[in-house]
Amino acid sequence: MSGSVTTSEGPAAIWLLFVRVMMTVFLLHFHSPIGQLMALWQASQIISPGAFPDPVLIQNAAVPMLLVAGAFLVTIGFKTRFMAIALLLILVGVSALELMSIDSLAGAREWFPRLSVIFCLLAAARFGAGRWSVDGLIAARLTARAAQ
Repeated sequence: MSGSVTTSEGPAAIWLLFVRVMMTVFLLHFHSPIGQLMALWQASQIISPGAFPDPVLIQNAAVPMLLVAGAFLVTIGFKTRFMAIALLLILVGVSALELMSIDSLAGAREWFPRLSVIFCLLAAARFGAGRWSVDGLIAARLTARAAQ
């Protein structure tokens, strides 16, 4: 019965896949790290066209690059817990800094997607990627090898 699915394993795998995909949609749509990377690229072309980009711009691009790469890795389910914790720390830190700098509640409508991403990352860090992920495939292959 190595290939059979129990009643709780199937819905949990579907739920974890849904959480991972929704986290990526919310993160890439509402936080727009790809737009930030494009703006940094345009700024580097204005500052030093044809040359190596400015080190300050590369440093400012680190967080959006980590958000894009981390969202992709969490979505496919590779090293999910590690990346979820890394993204969680970054988003909580950025959220705390923005909360301290907000003068009014004008940015309050952006908190629902932000909290949604944070809770999805908490779920991914707590429960892992599930069966339908790269981590799940690796675990299944290791279990099959151990059974031989």
